[in-house]
Amino acid sequence: MTESYLDMLSRSLDRKLEILKQIEQENRKQTDLLDFPVQGAEFSGKWEEAFDQTVEAKGRMIEELTRLNDGFDLLFSKVQVELTLQKEKYRTQLARLQDQIREVTEMSNRIQVQEQRNKALVDQYFS
Repeated sequence: MTESYLDMLSRSLDRKLEILKQIEQENRKQTDLLDFPVQGAEFSGKWEEAFDQTVEAKGRMIEELTRLNDGFDLLFSKVQVELTLQKEKYRTQLARLQDQIREVTEMSNRIQVQEQRNKALVDQYFS
């Protein structure tokens, strides 16, 4: 049973990575929009709509990440004791999970940097 939980944890992390990649794409769209804002009244509505779409898309993705985090924590709590007691038995799966967690963390850090840059661009745009 623990092995199937470990597989589910791994799939959850894979899904998190997919979502984080999508968030990175939306951040790049926002950066492009903020770097080259459209001038003129006839285009400003389209620009705002495009920017709002990226914000809404990221909001949905963040909600899904939250659900995945909650599910991951719940699953992990079910196997944590056994994994602690039998580390050697699950060494390969644990190493893979650690690699995935490291990748999720690195990508999350990159996204935070993107978000900070975009916030500075938004502040500049509206000043």
